[in-house]
Amino acid sequence: MSLYLTKYEVIDSLESAMNFFQKFSKDIYPSFIIESWYLETFLFHLPDLHAKEDANFIPVVTKEFRNALRQYSIVIEELIDPNKAEGNVILEKISGKQFLKKIDQKNYNKSISGPEPLLDRKLWMNYNNWVLARAFWEGVILSQEPGFKYIPPEETDGPLKLFIGKATKPLLGMNMMARKVGLGIIDESHNNFIVYPTRSFAEYFHPRIRKKKAGR
Repeated sequence: MSLYLTKYEVIDSLESAMNFFQKFSKDIYPSFIIESWYLETFLFHLPDLHAKEDANFIPVVTKEFRNALRQYSIVIEELIDPNKAEGNVILEKISGKQFLKKIDQKNYNKSISGPEPLLDRKLWMNYNNWVLARAFWEGVILSQEPGFKYIPPEETDGPLKLFIGKATKPLLGMNMMARKVGLGIIDESHNNFIVYPTRSFAEYFHPRIRKKKAGR
């Protein structure tokens, strides 16, 4: 049976996790920093998604996040030159819904000459944001499954163990999923990438921007 949670139940669970994190964040820093950044962004935007009071809210969010990732994937796919080896690397990663690292963007842009468009920083960040947002949302869903058990990283000890509990399940699920998709350090070094979820979410959910992109 598919997991069924109403909008109220989802938001309530996320708020409980955020409240707990804010209370103990100094004790466990820097653990869950990126997860909490997205959790806060989820709490800001998800309440605006339309859903009936007793409807299952999970597929509503899942569809929205899938559409967002697809939107930015299509833009990049239309921009990238598939005849370039560097372009194929990017297209293969998009096909697999994988992160585009800084080195991927840099190598492709270096291969461009003449009037061909570059893979700009903003588009690169927006795409990676939605890859990560989808993974984190899947982690939230995972955490709500009956029998969910958090598997911490091997180095977990001390105060972090006190953070593992029912109230923090969404963050725990997000953390597990982040490790599963290979989330590393968020920065602009060659083998990493950066994200600004507040900016990317605002751009996607802002009605005037969405209407403009849809040609309305």
